[in-house]
Amino acid sequence: MRISTTSRYIPSGRVPPQAQLRGAAGASTSSRDVVMQSIYSDVLRWRIAACPPDDVDETFRPPSPQQVAIERNITLTDMALLAARQAVRRSSSEARQTVDQIVVCATSLEHDLAMSCAGRLHSEFRSTRPPLAVGQLQGVASFLGLRIARGMMAEDGDLESVLVVGAERWLSPFSRLAGAVAALGDGAAAAVVQRGPAGGWSVRSVTVRTPPLRRSVEAWIDDEALSSVIDEACSTAGLTARRVQWIVPPCIAPALVRTIGARAGLPADRTWSAGPNDIGYLCAADPLAQFDAFLSVVTPAVGDHVLLWSTGLQGQAACAVLEYQAG
Repeated sequence: MRISTTSRYIPSGRVPPQAQLRGAAGASTSSRDVVMQSIYSDVLRWRIAACPPDDVDETFRPPSPQQVAIERNITLTDMALLAARQAVRRSSSEARQTVDQIVVCATSLEHDLAMSCAGRLHSEFRSTRPPLAVGQLQGVASFLGLRIARGMMAEDGDLESVLVVGAERWLSPFSRLAGAVAALGDGAAAAVVQRGPAGGWSVRSVTVRTPPLRRSVEAWIDDEALSSVIDEACSTAGLTARRVQWIVPPCIAPALVRTIGARAGLPADRTWSAGPNDIGYLCAADPLAQFDAFLSVVTPAVGDHVLLWSTGLQGQAACAVLEYQAG
């Protein structure tokens, strides 16, 4: 199984992540917003109640970056479609413009209550199997999507292509701040996964770990689990961390990236970063968006390995090792 193409959609708007929390005091109280707030409060375990707008410290600085991407106009589903269309156009399936299976990953919810993102993509690309959706895992969701694709291809010899799409859009009155861990941005990303040995990134291993439910309003990262899944992914791929050419981490607090990298034995000089003026942590879209950004500036050689790792905000952990192969 290989990732043949990737793409991402990042909105042009930017906003300080704490601004949305301050503005929540005057947020709409329409019946739809009341329903959505109730749903969000169950999906996300950190809540505005834990940090009321009146209590926001004006001197607070988010972990990174100082501003995040914000989509002011189009829906979560629209963003997912833009990223997915570009990924499919770039793939070898261009002649058909279809995919066999679609896996949609998201943590935030579509505010058009009548819209199903997975259903809309299924209709757009005329996929031959019912679409799947993965939620509540934040940055680990896309890795689970890859695992699902690998498992389905192993069981179904007629399954040739899977479109994995992540998208997030965070609307008021919900905070973009996840404690000292991350500042949340809007965006979407997609990858086309195909069978066979042709050119692209062969998926050598994917490791996913999710913890038991822990009721908490605080975002937290499980360093030990991350180190373990990185070790396991490297071992499954027949590598050590030192033999990996590139490491692509999530867009969380840089200090956390350094700490986790050191604990897992990842070479700091091979860890790629998008830079300080990035877009924020895109949750379910983050791994594919970071990987697409990496590919836009790095030219791999045949046989190069890339290690992707990410985390959820309730202790989830995931890692994948990819190997570049010529077409």
